[in-house]
Amino acid sequence: QVTTVAPTALPALKAEAIVTSDVVRIRDLVENAGVVANVAIFRAPALGQTGTVETARIIDAIRPYKLVGIDTRGLTEVSVTRTSRTITTKQLEERIALAISKRLGSGDEKDFSVRFDRDVRSLEIDPAAVGALHVARLAYEPSNGRFDISFELPSASHQHAMLRYTGVAVETMPVVIPLRAIGRGETIRASEVSLERRPKAEAGENPVGSLDAAV
Repeated sequence: QVTTVAPTALPALKAEAIVTSDVVRIRDLVENAGVVANVAIFRAPALGQTGTVETARIIDAIRPYKLVGIDTRGLTEVSVTRTSRTITTKQLEERIALAISKRLGSGDEKDFSVRFDRDVRSLEIDPAAVGALHVARLAYEPSNGRFDISFELPSASHQHAMLRYTGVAVETMPVVIPLRAIGRGETIRASEVSLERRPKAEAGENPVGSLDAAV
């Protein structure tokens, strides 16, 4: 009886790579890399970013590890993407509002309108990091709404990054606003008023807070 042995699959370059750590390993770029698969040869892009590596650079970086006969599949470069978990600007605003409402012990976080002193972008963090943003420090002045807050970012390691934000958080409430000038004694129709959120300090002593009450 003749036993046939399947041919060993040859190493071949991938068109794109998805990495989860801060290094790119041979296995990320080459299929069937064998015993050298776990060797790190490049630094990965920043969290959530995509970069490209020229095929010639990949071959040069792998050459010392004696992985020969790599099929480049005609590729001139390989795309490398580092995965991340996104914390949006909206989520930052909600977390700040929650922290302030808890500090005041009244109101709801949904009642606060948050405005930053500078442009704030979404955060990209390690996808293996668990938990929510932790408030490390909060200063809030109710008289003018100024806040100064520092967050400890979730991390998959024991190293935690800190981020600081400043701005204004104003408590708001629903207020009925007329859509036209309404004279004394006129009948108010529902189509002539709208419900908007306004700063609580500007709402007056007895604000009308529902359309039904106004009509």
